[in-house]
Amino acid sequence: MTKWLILFFALLTTASIATAKLADPKDAEFRIDYENTRIHINKNGSYTADNEIQLTVLKESAREPLSTRQIYYNFDSAKVKVMSASVVNDGKSQFVSRANIEDKAAANSRNGFSSIHQVTIAFPNVVVGTKVRYFYSETVKEPAYPGAFDQVLIYGMPEYEMGGKVEVYSPIPLYFTANDPDNNLSISQTKTGGLNKLTVKLIKPAYHKVIEETASIVNFDSIPSVEVTTQKTWDEMSVKIGKVWDERLKEPLPEVYQGILAEAKTGKTKKEQIDLLLASLLAKLNYLGDWRTQSGRVVPRSLAEVAKNGAADCKDFTAAAVVLMRALGFTADPALVYRANSYEYLNVPKFKIPTLMAFNHAIVRANVEGKDYWIDPTNKIMGLGTVFSDISDRPALVIGKKENALQEIKSVQDSIVEVTKDINFSSGGNAEVAGSVKFTGVSAASIKQVGFLVEKKTMDRLILELAGEEYQGNWSLVDDYVFKDHRVEDLEFKFKMTLSPSETKEKEKVYYVLEDRMGPAIYFNKDFRTTGVYLNEPGQVIRKRILHNIVIEKPEENECLLLSPWVDASRKIEVKNGSSTIVDKLIVKKSYISLKEIKALDFEVLQSTMARCFSEFKVSLKDLTIDPKGANKKVAAADPEENVQDLIDSARSSRSKMYRAYDVIMKKTNGNPTDATSLRQLAVVIPQFGYLSNDDFGSDYLKAALNYAKQAVSADPKDTEAQSTLAEAYYFMGDRAQAQKELEKSQQLDPQNVRVEKLYGFIARKEKKYSEAISHFAKAMKYSKTDLKRAFYYQKMADVYLDAGQIGYADECYKNSIKFAQDDAWMHHNYAIFLDAQKRFDEAAIESEKSLAIHSFGAGETLLSDIYFQQGWILIQTSADHKKAADIFRRAIQHDPRNASAYYGLANVYFDMHMEIRSDKTLVDKMRENLIHALEISPNFTEARAMLNRSLAAGPEPRIPAGYVQMQQASVHGQTDSIQPLNIKQKTNP
Repeated sequence: MTKWLILFFALLTTASIATAKLADPKDAEFRIDYENTRIHINKNGSYTADNEIQLTVLKESAREPLSTRQIYYNFDSAKVKVMSASVVNDGKSQFVSRANIEDKAAANSRNGFSSIHQVTIAFPNVVVGTKVRYFYSETVKEPAYPGAFDQVLIYGMPEYEMGGKVEVYSPIPLYFTANDPDNNLSISQTKTGGLNKLTVKLIKPAYHKVIEETASIVNFDSIPSVEVTTQKTWDEMSVKIGKVWDERLKEPLPEVYQGILAEAKTGKTKKEQIDLLLASLLAKLNYLGDWRTQSGRVVPRSLAEVAKNGAADCKDFTAAAVVLMRALGFTADPALVYRANSYEYLNVPKFKIPTLMAFNHAIVRANVEGKDYWIDPTNKIMGLGTVFSDISDRPALVIGKKENALQEIKSVQDSIVEVTKDINFSSGGNAEVAGSVKFTGVSAASIKQVGFLVEKKTMDRLILELAGEEYQGNWSLVDDYVFKDHRVEDLEFKFKMTLSPSETKEKEKVYYVLEDRMGPAIYFNKDFRTTGVYLNEPGQVIRKRILHNIVIEKPEENECLLLSPWVDASRKIEVKNGSSTIVDKLIVKKSYISLKEIKALDFEVLQSTMARCFSEFKVSLKDLTIDPKGANKKVAAADPEENVQDLIDSARSSRSKMYRAYDVIMKKTNGNPTDATSLRQLAVVIPQFGYLSNDDFGSDYLKAALNYAKQAVSADPKDTEAQSTLAEAYYFMGDRAQAQKELEKSQQLDPQNVRVEKLYGFIARKEKKYSEAISHFAKAMKYSKTDLKRAFYYQKMADVYLDAGQIGYADECYKNSIKFAQDDAWMHHNYAIFLDAQKRFDEAAIESEKSLAIHSFGAGETLLSDIYFQQGWILIQTSADHKKAADIFRRAIQHDPRNASAYYGLANVYFDMHMEIRSDKTLVDKMRENLIHALEISPNFTEARAMLNRSLAAGPEPRIPAGYVQMQQASVHGQTDSIQPLNIKQKTNP
């Protein structure tokens, strides 16, 4: 468990960087020449398997491992017999004598119930080139449950495999699935002698072994494999296992369990009752941790037997917990799951057909007050609703369930580790540190479980490691702590230490070093990566360092924020009252990144941003001021143009604000701007007039902007913003070549210029160099000083991903942009356009409504009206809720009275209502009136015209709408097609 917890915090420690590769056959130490197996299954699921294997020693390092071979089996339910064993050297065979074949019980690390035996074969004279052969038969007398047989064949992992054949004969139906991406296998299924026969041949060598790669994740999709079973569905498997479990669960309660039940009933709430039950169960039983019972079945021993000796495996614990919970009145069922930390689980095959190999642990699914909970009764720490990561985010089989037996266990509680350190420096560079490590949620349960398993000094060392001190402590102390009980609770550990300064290679004293503990797991050459990469268990880690009497100049230059599909990370630095506070936050959203994702553009952004944002940060004597009195040193002078620039940035969706920005600049310069700053700001403001006037950056505005930009550069050739503004003006005029030249000049003046990166991104996008575009926009985001600008560049990246056809990444970028600018109307509007295009109309409506709640503008009203029409149209096609559909169409008309499609939709609602209520003739009048409105707006709306004509031809009872005759004379008739909603041109903010 200590190992598991350290894996949980893997990203808090540094990792080596390696260039990975897949092993070549010449790297193999030995090879499997063939492995031939013939299996005969009986009707009850028992079977006999004959196995013939030949291996060849290729390297010296394989001599010792191949000198002995082990075969493992369950002594109580199976039997193994070695028929022959030999080695072949220089074409001559030498057989292994019976004296060198031993069958005995396998060693167990605990006093469990396992009756596993191992057969050991000792081969003589094994040298490089030796062929090792052995043939053995295995008879499984009793299946795990009646009718059960399953087998998984995985080829070439991790050993080099040349060939082989597996034949399976069965009187009962066989179900199989295969993965064969490189055509290594030949698979056939036939009937012979009344038996079902499945034959699998390895016809092409297979070898899949990753070397020199850390945190690797096996890509099982690239490995040839076959799964075979006699169970058709997971539900069938669940029911069969359930019948055997029922025998145990109906047994009378032993006296020990009756005592546990009585104690549990004293709980005042349902939660307290379950907590007391689990705590008492842990106190009465010792967990031995072995998955296998003596009989080898997947069922527990009798309740009486377990209660008598007090020793239990996971199935025994689960059976006891289920019986006791049912006695308390809860609905509770046993379930099977694969228990492993997320890294180990990622490297386990994900089985596609029913097989017990998908599980290794028994747990409980209980329903408490109408809500389902997953409970592992073997855990030392319990808390209803707390799901440890070693069973979360994976399937579980609920035993005895006839439908939907295979369910997903979702993580239901956040995990947060928060480290706080108050650091006081002396003039000599030494420091006294007082700090704490706080655990919340799953992390608290995990660290508490470790606390029950190790002694205090080991626990203290773990706490200090998690605190992550950046240099050597001379003295440290973790305060005493006491765990009151086994229940989940938030925990805080306090510590103190003294620190000494370190030195650089240049012998410079460094008072504080912030190591890169954020991203070492992803620092590798992605072009050479051959597998996915494991990041960490999902959760948050927050590190807060308070450097007292230390003032960091220009803190914003060392700040950073990163949002990605897998990891969010940030660094914030605040200088206040003569001290500096540095807060690093890391949120792991997904525990791994697949190989496909590594090769995509978004991972490139993650790597580059992590490297820039969280590289090693040192605070040295020349970088800081130590002021024992706590006087605050001035960090940076205020930008004299800040107010004007803020006004420009906030004026993108408001004509009045843009004109105000123009007026402020003119008033500031008395109507005669000559300085570079004012001129370049005018060059930015002027094109927006064209945009807000629906003139798509009209050429007159662009020419004026270009003129102002040229004047700005003439006024100050070293003003990098003026230079980049000129490049931008040329770009929007369509002169990319000249824009490129101006960009090069601007970048020479300022290598971290935001607008330079933005324009490079625009140009790369135009040239369909999507990876370059993403990289430039990511840099622009990094260099940006405001959240609004960062949001803008996330949307630019979304545009690139859309161009590249990567919809999922575009969606993530839009969401991230809104995280930065939740109060910006255009961010919500642009995301709504994206969602509308993806036909996610409900989500699109929410974003569009948010946009208009912030600021009302024509394009936003038009968009929301169109979205409402789409919602209403879907509703009348799929539902009879006429009132709701009518309300939606009316909302569409309210936001855009020129939306002909909305009137047409409302007419359809009235038609449907008329078909149900024939007596209400006013409904036909309303239908016709709305059709007339639609045709007044869009005379060529053929569907609306055809519907109106059919209505008028049907009969004279309802009145003919006024103006119909004039409209008929002005109409253009055409063949009626299926309905096509209005093609509304939507504008995104440039």
